[in-house]
Amino acid sequence: RARGGGGGGDDGGGGTSGSASPRSSDGGDVERTELQLALVDAKLQLATVQYEKEEATHELRALRHELERSAGGSLKVAKEMTWLEVKYTEARAELARVKAHAVALEDDLREVIALKLELAEAQQRIAELEAQRADGY
Repeated sequence: RARGGGGGGDDGGGGTSGSASPRSSDGGDVERTELQLALVDAKLQLATVQYEKEEATHELRALRHELERSAGGSLKVAKEMTWLEVKYTEARAELARVKAHAVALEDDLREVIALKLELAEAQQRIAELEAQRADGY
């Protein structure tokens, strides 16, 4: 306000010519009024820009907050996905181990069945031989 409000009486005419003074005074008043209007317009523009800046700053803060919240959620999801991937890998490894064990058990079962068949055949042969011996004595 100290700069814009004071005129100090200087109208730009130099103040030495007496006949130019009234004309310069009228021209100076018009010029001063135009300058004051320009100043008011500039102040309005400045106020508008400051308001828009405050709105943009507020919106930026809101977006940053949303981004932080979203990033936090994304981080949580990423951690959970990593945990699930680890569990999936562990489950696949366990499944492979169980399948290998099942194959081994099937092989063992085939061997047991083959041995039982041999045993049954051997018992049959023993029974036949005992029957022949009983008939031969």
